[in-house]
Amino acid sequence: MIPDPSKRPFYYPAPAAAAEFFCHPSLDPFTRPVHHGYKILAANGYIAIRFANYAPREEAYEEAPFRFLKRFWSLPWDQFDREPSEWRTIDDSRGTIYSRRELHPLWIPDGKGGFTFTKEKLVCTAGGPLVPLALLQLLARLPRAEVRMCHNYFKDPLFVRFKGGEAIVAPRFPDPLKSNVDIAFHLFKPKPGPLLPGGLV
Repeated sequence: MIPDPSKRPFYYPAPAAAAEFFCHPSLDPFTRPVHHGYKILAANGYIAIRFANYAPREEAYEEAPFRFLKRFWSLPWDQFDREPSEWRTIDDSRGTIYSRRELHPLWIPDGKGGFTFTKEKLVCTAGGPLVPLALLQLLARLPRAEVRMCHNYFKDPLFVRFKGGEAIVAPRFPDPLKSNVDIAFHLFKPKPGPLLPGGLV
């Protein structure tokens, strides 16, 4: 299932089915959310997300298989507690993320009966990775979502926290200074200053 793009918020507590928006359309074992402990997990190769608080659904998701957990827990989830950290609220930029009321699909037909992750309208986000606008529009639906400012352009993962969970966006898109990649715009620009790497203050 590929959910249609929307800007309708996932109000807190987000429905468990919101995790389905972050799944891969065909890559096993990432085609459905899974249950692990008291959390619901989902991933698609570009973003991994975990919901700790959510509105339950009638039918529970299956328990996460080992091959899912092996890849999911290899991500730097412990970095959410890193200090000092500067967090920016996504709600403050909803006007930019949803400008002209254009909603972009996360998955594009590849002409072979499958789908590929969108590469359109890449946004340099929080002084770090390039993130498709379609993914930012999806993240903006999460309740009280915030992004953590990064230290290395195009290399750091993007850490996202929201009321009820956390997500990590991988820096999967290449450095535009070394590759032929266009940046649509910058979102959450670092503040000027020499106090921290990357000029964050």
